Amino acid sequence: MSRSLAIAIFLFTKGDLVTVLLPIISLAIFSNPSPRVPQCLAWTYMNLLQFCVSNQRKPAAIAEDAVNKPWRPMPAGLISPAQAAVLRWSLLPACLTISWIYDATIPGIAFSALILLHNEFGMDSHWLMKGVLTAAAYATFDCGATLIARGDAFQNSNGLKPQLLNALIIVTTIHAQDFRDELGDRAIGRRTIPTEMPEIGRITLSIGLLAWSIVIGSLFSSSKLVSWLLIAMGTWVGTRFYLLRTPQDDRASYTAYNIWLAFTRIVPVLAQVTVSPVFRHSRVFFKM
Repeated sequence: MSRSLAIAIFLFTKGDLVTVLLPIISLAIFSNPSPRVPQCLAWTYMNLLQFCVSNQRKPAAIAEDAVNKPWRPMPAGLISPAQAAVLRWSLLPACLTISWIYDATIPGIAFSALILLHNEFGMDSHWLMKGVLTAAAYATFDCGATLIARGDAFQNSNGLKPQLLNALIIVTTIHAQDFRDELGDRAIGRRTIPTEMPEIGRITLSIGLLAWSIVIGSLFSSSKLVSWLLIAMGTWVGTRFYLLRTPQDDRASYTAYNIWLAFTRIVPVLAQVTVSPVFRHSRVFFKM
């Protein structure tokens, strides 16, 4: 692999390493007694790369990134749209193959199909469908990563409950990711909640963060300390989104949102009986 291609691959996923990769991996590892971390990481990163290349190679996305994220591979001139197309369609069979090898064929097929709908079929152009597809993609991503980390099938429906809960949280709060891109979205005519109803979007996001923090803390944590920390975090992130509105502030707030999101994903899993031995001692703290 050439150095420029390696740099381009990293830059394709750079913006999603903390916001997507870390929450997915943390849920998979925390929820399993013997996590297969390397396999889980490989599958998750390969599929994340497939999504990022598919999403960023569109002409509208390149124009948007020139405004919002000029460091990405195509605005930066590291890779051409034609080369990105070859990479994108090479990643599809590669991701399906690694899904088959790791016994995660169904999540792999489902995630690849959702990528096609979101990007190639342009169903991300309206905020409602974008939210639904994003929630479905997160749930599928979670299921695949957790399945690989387990090394076997889910034993019962309880294994899917964290993924379903996470999908509900995502579909009601994922417009947090769109405030940082509002200028670029307006430039290309994309309809998102920040471009269509910015004030309502910030209010509903702040309320949603607090409401989900209360729900997760009340239903899934026996620790008052953890509950109050989660509520305080949700309040802080929601307040940031409402009061601090520059693109730089929104980027920082979105990072904070993903830290909160990772916390909401871990707390319900820690409430279950089976916890990864890597983190078994952390239960002492969470039961304070």
